[in-house]
Amino acid sequence: MAYSFEGIGTTFYGQCDWRRDGSFCTTKWVVVFWIPLFPLTSHRLRRNWRADERGFLGYSTGYYVIENLPIDFNQVLRTYMFAIFHLAWCPLSFWICHEYLPLEAYRLPLQFVLVLVYVVAAYIPFLMVVCWRLCARLRAATAAGKPKTIR
Repeated sequence: MAYSFEGIGTTFYGQCDWRRDGSFCTTKWVVVFWIPLFPLTSHRLRRNWRADERGFLGYSTGYYVIENLPIDFNQVLRTYMFAIFHLAWCPLSFWICHEYLPLEAYRLPLQFVLVLVYVVAAYIPFLMVVCWRLCARLRAATAAGKPKTIR
């Protein structure tokens, strides 16, 4: 399985092709500081809630490996595009804040506003991905007729 410490190691990125049983296709990546460098393999996984581990240094998510798959190059492309978008989005949000917000009018310290904008702006792409995944899971759950409760 994937293992990383402080963002260095391997991890699973991407979730697509959801099925009614809750399984999905994902790709295992080599990462450095959570930035995907290159893909290793693709798998069909299902969450194993009982295998989740909370340790002193972190948290580990448990999965059942349903099937080993060849690398899904569409998912690889989407992951690279997301990483590039996010790496460009963060500095752009700083620049927009610094250039276009009239901070002097509100008498707010520049550092406070920049940190606040970064925190909000940095997570916008992640919130979009969470919404897309939830929609995909709902479509997969209702594809066979009955809606299924999603955790």
